[in-house]
Amino acid sequence: MSAFQPLFETFINRHLMFKKSLLIAKNIEYIDLREVNYSKDSPSKAIFTKNGICVPSSVSEDLKDVLQDSLTVPFKNRLCVRNHGNQYFIFLQTVDPNTSILTIKRETGQLAQSLFLTRLDVISIIKQL
Repeated sequence: MSAFQPLFETFINRHLMFKKSLLIAKNIEYIDLREVNYSKDSPSKAIFTKNGICVPSSVSEDLKDVLQDSLTVPFKNRLCVRNHGNQYFIFLQTVDPNTSILTIKRETGQLAQSLFLTRLDVISIIKQL
């Protein structure tokens, strides 16, 4: 039996999956944005990479705010930041009008998780949240 019970999943694009899951042991819902590669088999199979962002659903409002802020003024090098309860720091940097870097860092950890997103990815993620 898996520790996570899948609740919902959809592809944002061919290489990015949005998934909501329930951590059964703690009854906490998680949001997972995961990069997807494909096998060279025919037909190809989706392979979920380690590169992605997984956070509790409680972070979703701050995540949505950052994503929406990034769309209001899509200038190069714009940085949108949110702090979720001094536990998660959410950064979204607009590299160019169509490319952004979403980074989420947990306050207690040394590492952060990042994804490159297009403007259409950002709009699709907002709809899922």
